[in-house]
Amino acid sequence: MMGFIKLTSQVLNTIQLGLSFFVLFGADFTITGLQKLINVSIEQDNPDYNVDGYVSMGLIYLFFGIFLISGPSVISFVGPRVAMVIGSSMMTVFFFLFYFENTWLTYFGEITLYLTLKPTPSHFTSPFFGQYSLRL
Repeated sequence: MMGFIKLTSQVLNTIQLGLSFFVLFGADFTITGLQKLINVSIEQDNPDYNVDGYVSMGLIYLFFGIFLISGPSVISFVGPRVAMVIGSSMMTVFFFLFYFENTWLTYFGEITLYLTLKPTPSHFTSPFFGQYSLRL
């Protein structure tokens, strides 16, 4: 006879972690989907602005893959709280760079954003994003 799982603090933290990653990835895919629309809208207003969505995604995942290995080391060096502050700040900077409608600033913002923010489901994160701890 199967029983229910006892709801200990570790089980509740694991459920919270799963829901957190669900929301994070939903937000990430939403931003990725809207990025093409934002780029097309800016290009209609400013013909000099020429950001290609495929190049953007290629840069994002190239730098994400390269710097993914160094994430735990950087987090252990600066600490998870400082890492989360840096990651959140870079998200704000990324959105602010769209205001200037400059192609190279947009590419620079995408690279720095995904170096500092992109989480992965394996509890290892990119260099500056804080690692979620089950001991909270």
